[in-house]
Amino acid sequence: MTYSFKRTTLSLLAVLASIALAGVASAGPITTMTFSTGSNGNSTQQATAIFSFGPGYLGLTLNNTGNITSISSILDGFNFTASNDGSAMLLATAGTAVVTCGDSSCTDSTSGIQSASYWSASVAGDSITMVAGQGYHPYGIVNDTINTEVSTFGGKKGGLSNAQHNPYLEGPATFNFLWPMSSVTSVPSVSNVQFLFGTSPSCTDGTDCIDGTFTPPGTVPEPGTLALFGAGLLGFAVFAGRRRRAARRS
Repeated sequence: MTYSFKRTTLSLLAVLASIALAGVASAGPITTMTFSTGSNGNSTQQATAIFSFGPGYLGLTLNNTGNITSISSILDGFNFTASNDGSAMLLATAGTAVVTCGDSSCTDSTSGIQSASYWSASVAGDSITMVAGQGYHPYGIVNDTINTEVSTFGGKKGGLSNAQHNPYLEGPATFNFLWPMSSVTSVPSVSNVQFLFGTSPSCTDGTDCIDGTFTPPGTVPEPGTLALFGAGLLGFAVFAGRRRRAARRS
């Protein structure tokens, strides 16, 4: 009987160890928030933004979902507010392809091209301001409708073939940020989302895709909290074992 109890205790310890390890691994789960331009009544200025927070990083995906008809349809700026200690930093930007448009057609480069220089991000406290390229914003985000527009009406219409705006990034475009490690135990709140289109940009406020207001989930349990929980289970197991042995003696 003693062997049986030891084996049960050892098994329980193994389970508790697994719980503790799982707790450490899940101390910074990926939390996703999605925003969009919503029903703004403009089919040429539509976009979505997906935030994915994890321990020490932020992944942001921007997708231009509108009909690309002119430079005013290009997503070339993005602003948001997210709680951090001011040390957030944009590390890299990637698009599905780099697109260069001429007077009669557009050409896609090899997919998966990535560079930290496509976009820049300035951080002022909790406010993040993102801008495509320099000057007239090359590397603005587009989609496949730009190919149809240029091949049908020509690149000069709407300025899509203008050299200062080329090339473009075909979306979805991803942005990888180094994010403060405080996000390991708490998920930043996101607000003041703005999508910017065109060279002197038209700003469209972003709305949460569920109910217009995002409330971040509660604090993730610390590993120490999980350890206390495990210790409580172990104490319960020892107490139950003693009761069983006392009952057998009587």
